[in-house]
Amino acid sequence: MRPSILKSLKPDIIVEMLEMAFHFENWDKLLNTSDILYSYAQYIYEERQYFKAKRLPVPHVNMARPLVYYYGFSHLMRGIACQKQGQYDQAREYIDKYAELGWMEDLGEEGMQIVEEFRFLARANGYALDIQSGKTERMAEYVAFLKKNPEELLPGIDTILQAALWHGLNVDDLLDTFAEQAAEFGEYEDAGINSGSPVGE
Repeated sequence: MRPSILKSLKPDIIVEMLEMAFHFENWDKLLNTSDILYSYAQYIYEERQYFKAKRLPVPHVNMARPLVYYYGFSHLMRGIACQKQGQYDQAREYIDKYAELGWMEDLGEEGMQIVEEFRFLARANGYALDIQSGKTERMAEYVAFLKKNPEELLPGIDTILQAALWHGLNVDDLLDTFAEQAAEFGEYEDAGINSGSPVGE
């Protein structure tokens, strides 16, 4: 994609398009649009580095969030698209990419917070990917993670149920363990605490 086209893109509109593709489970669209967001973030980052190296004022870009968010979100959505299509090795590559975004320069306090959020999501999604791809020996570790992080409980139960169907597991005891915790989470959701964002998927 030409630089002039990339610079004209509105990253927050692309994020909305990605969220829509996610909710409609259009995985090909999710992957293609994620590639566009990644190309945008990469171009803007390289442009900033170029201007800094030349000791020139860095051009202002109109974004609602720090650049690291768009970089991480593009990898997150790419990983989800691959995981949903059963392309587990590729999904793992994308998880590894948003697991550590601290290499980006000029993050600032808000940027570092976003880095930590993506690091957490990479851990959650890494567990889910392992369980879905048949590495059921990590189930106990995943369950412990879910108990400590109730915001991941509902997608976690979905992951466990899928793994049970695909790999012939008996997870009745696990579901009993989570029953009370899931009921409490339902109360939070009713109160409007759950945002319904795909970021934690």
